[in-house]
Amino acid sequence: MIEKIKENIIYAIVVLVFITLMYSCVNNDKDKETDINKIYEIVIEIDYERKSLSYNDDATVYIDDEKIGTIKAGKCKKYSINIT
Repeated sequence: MIEKIKENIIYAIVVLVFITLMYSCVNNDKDKETDINKIYEIVIEIDYERKSLSYNDDATVYIDDEKIGTIKAGKCKKYSINIT
């Protein structure tokens, strides 16, 4: 009788170890997928200094070949873009 109980306990331990190992092998790619879908905000501050009184050209700001704005000489401006 005691031998049968010991045998059942050993089987229960083996099953629990097996379940624990199987649970630890579960695919956790869900966390990686949510990182891919996040949107990040990038803020760029540009201080366009005027070099002389006669130099008044505007500067055009591009990010990834997309025009995001224009800055006048002697001005400081912030731009904000969202990327995925």
